[in-house]
Amino acid sequence: LAAAHPHYASARATLAETLAAAASWALLPGRGFADEGLAQLDAAQRSDAQTPGIAIHRAWLLDLAWRFGEAEQCSREAMARTPADADVLSLHGWHCLALGQPEAAGERFRQAIALQPHAPLLQAMLARALVHAGWLEEALAVLQATCRDHPASAVAATFRVGLLAFTHPEVSLVDAAWEVAQRRD
Repeated sequence: LAAAHPHYASARATLAETLAAAASWALLPGRGFADEGLAQLDAAQRSDAQTPGIAIHRAWLLDLAWRFGEAEQCSREAMARTPADADVLSLHGWHCLALGQPEAAGERFRQAIALQPHAPLLQAMLARALVHAGWLEEALAVLQATCRDHPASAVAATFRVGLLAFTHPEVSLVDAAWEVAQRRD
């Protein structure tokens, strides 16, 4: 769509978001995805600077490229523009995790959850921030509740099994991990 309609800024922003998401989940090898995504966002900004998501997706791509100083600036811009957007809050939380600020990340994830309480990925990311802050049992409680509320969520189940393996390693978790690996979310 972005190639067929080069001035369609939202298509370019969506392509950049997709590249960042795929790279974040380790579905894209190498580093070219960041440059491609940033080029798409540059073109989107030239076409329509008001296109939602440009700043926060630029921050996400910069974080993935380990360009944290530039990512911080873009994150601040996105937070100033849309402070009550769950995507902006969650990606800023991701940025805080990248900077080694798990308490700040946890706060952002909690704010995002308040806006989207039925999103298991946000709950899983909160648990991840809690783990990084050293609050393992609280993180496990968040994931247990998320798996109870969203039994079909492979994302929540994956994070839960991983945390259980970390906090309470048992051979029986091998079967649970295999079952989760075969799920589709």
